[in-house]
Amino acid sequence: MDKITFWDDETNEEVSLYVIEETTLCERHYLLVQEELSDEAEGYVFEEVGQDTEEAVYIPVEDDDTLETLAKLFSELLEDTDVSV
Repeated sequence: MDKITFWDDETNEEVSLYVIEETTLCERHYLLVQEELSDEAEGYVFEEVGQDTEEAVYIPVEDDDTLETLAKLFSELLEDTDVSV
């Protein structure tokens, strides 16, 4: 499983997250990530908003309608796995 590192501006720390799934919706790229690989671990959805030199830039998705749509999509993509959304 891929792992990516984000910089948290609020805590001024690097945060490593596991990429559980990724998808594209309306020409936008999204990641479903978790801090640890566990059934109880909380998942987060990030949207790619650009590239800073060679690295992609992601922000958390906060819009409830978008999150609901992506949750359904990720659930379908993960239905044959042990991960639930």
